[in-house]
Amino acid sequence: MFARQSTAESTGRLLLSLAGPVQFSGLEYEDGGYLLRLYNPLMQPQQVPLHTGFEACVRPEDLAANSAGEEQQGTRTLLTVGGRQLASYRIRPI
Repeated sequence: MFARQSTAESTGRLLLSLAGPVQFSGLEYEDGGYLLRLYNPLMQPQQVPLHTGFEACVRPEDLAANSAGEEQQGTRTLLTVGGRQLASYRIRPI
């Protein structure tokens, strides 16, 4: 398994680990990086931790693949998904 959504920390080595009430919607590999899509079924915006198994640049994008916010770097980042919204994040290894 290369990705897992959980409410608990993983002790295994994973490519991506996501925790919290936000739902995993999709993951695509393209151009040496990943496009992660998430859905928040709740009315309130949610912040969820994303852990990668590698140093990465993580940048939010709109659904047309345009930059939609500040880039974060590291193996642990905090993602924000608006209430009842779909969010996309571009993840590129450093």
